[in-house]
Amino acid sequence: MYQSCSNARDLMWKNLSDSDKYLPYLMGLGTFKRFERTQDNRKNLVGWESVPVTVSEGWALELCGEAIDLDDLREALRPPFDPWVEEYLDGETARLLLRSKMWAGLGTTGEMMAEARRLVDQINGAHLVGQSDAKPITAGITLRFRADGTRDHVMIAATGHFKLEGMRVRMHLSNLAVGPPPEPAPSPMQRRIARAVDNEIVADFLTFIARLDNWFDLYKALELAEDLCGGETDAKRLEPRWKSLKRTANRYRHAPGPKHTLPPRPATIDEGREILLRIARAVI
Repeated sequence: MYQSCSNARDLMWKNLSDSDKYLPYLMGLGTFKRFERTQDNRKNLVGWESVPVTVSEGWALELCGEAIDLDDLREALRPPFDPWVEEYLDGETARLLLRSKMWAGLGTTGEMMAEARRLVDQINGAHLVGQSDAKPITAGITLRFRADGTRDHVMIAATGHFKLEGMRVRMHLSNLAVGPPPEPAPSPMQRRIARAVDNEIVADFLTFIARLDNWFDLYKALELAEDLCGGETDAKRLEPRWKSLKRTANRYRHAPGPKHTLPPRPATIDEGREILLRIARAVI
């Protein structure tokens, strides 16, 4: 088991061989380099230590959430593709920052906050499409950086709440692959978000995918999914339970009455969520 120091600025990993050098990166601890250090005139200690990462110019949004979900985004949102994340050491606090070229022309904090919230909603939807057990990522502070990497006097705080449930596991081993590295390419999450920039239906669908805990938003997602599939007939061809799910959602989004009835075997919210996630993987 590798151990790290508690102070982020003095982060140090000992006894890592050259073949192990990617392990700290995979654990979301940033970029590392080899170093040697003499301690009390004894034998040099050899290990890996963090290298400060230069942040990009412009607006940035801190991402908050459970560690496993933030690690997913480190894997899925890599530069040079848009959007991407960067590590930033703010005094003693390590922050994961969301960056996007789409924010370059924003002049006010109000514009930035509105666009950032919309992008976070889409990221949460795309995250669920890729990982059905994903938990929501929320917005932390908003920052802005100058061209030299120093921070502007702009900081907007935001709050959120988190819920811990069960155990979730991820394996991100792409950096340990043997052989030459693959050509850089956008991740599936980045490709879906890029489609949302040019397609309002995709943008809305990703937003509502992240809200599938009630029948009102689920029914809206069903309507958007049908548009993306090419119509109700094509959606039913992809999912045999589509008609039953839609009838169930339509019943529960209305007040009780004879006009809207349940099918013989009503769907559940969880079943609807899984059906919509399968549709999303097929069409976006």
